[in-house]
Amino acid sequence: MSLTSGLHCPRTPLRRFLDRELSAGAHPLRKSFRARDQSDQVLLPGPGVGTEAGNVGTAIDYRLRLAFTIAEPVDHVARAGILLTGTYGSDPSQRMRKVGEELAARLEETVLGLQLDNRELPMDRTHDEEEDLARMLIAAAWYQVNYRTSIGFAYTPLAITALEDPGAFTLEQLLELPHRDMVADVVGQLYKAADGPLDALRARPGRGICNSADHSGGGGLVSSPPVRRRFPFRTEHLLGVVVNWPPVWPDR
Repeated sequence: MSLTSGLHCPRTPLRRFLDRELSAGAHPLRKSFRARDQSDQVLLPGPGVGTEAGNVGTAIDYRLRLAFTIAEPVDHVARAGILLTGTYGSDPSQRMRKVGEELAARLEETVLGLQLDNRELPMDRTHDEEEDLARMLIAAAWYQVNYRTSIGFAYTPLAITALEDPGAFTLEQLLELPHRDMVADVVGQLYKAADGPLDALRARPGRGICNSADHSGGGGLVSSPPVRRRFPFRTEHLLGVVVNWPPVWPDR
């Protein structure tokens, strides 16, 4: 079920839940949530994330979704962004497309090889594997920017580096571009999820995860919005807002 159709019909569980919980406004709901939430730590991004917070959020979102399904190992928006880089005949454009295709191939091979959606395995893999995956997902997020806004793409580390020296631009160089704080943020949020409510949701048969505020299904709605300022949001806001019907907050 799409989220919009679930909101449009007043008889769906989602619409009934929102009508009931939000009828008094956001303040009582926020107060109730914070009274239930016992989190003692907010995981904030490091200073090296900076203006790349949105792209890091995209990478976090996709890493969490890969823990539930690998039906799309490489996001279709990233693939579209890769194709768009090759629409111009310039050397940098053609080089970015070639490197993007190499990235997509390696990312797909990695995702399938690690069996990220195998629920008989833990949500996280080894630290080195998670860091390598985080670098690829951040790079894929930069290609997504090209599909959404070519103006914004011109300011990504990917485009800046390729334009400076197209001949020297390689996949290995691309994967070295994400700042260590960006990589640590993606990996850290995954570890947080592996020890939180999303792991419990993952263990339940028939439960899925989808893009931020896109779809609802299998009894759950999961949202992981990419935001730069994360305080005062709590753990569920950092790792995904999980709403079950009948509506109950997941056990810690």
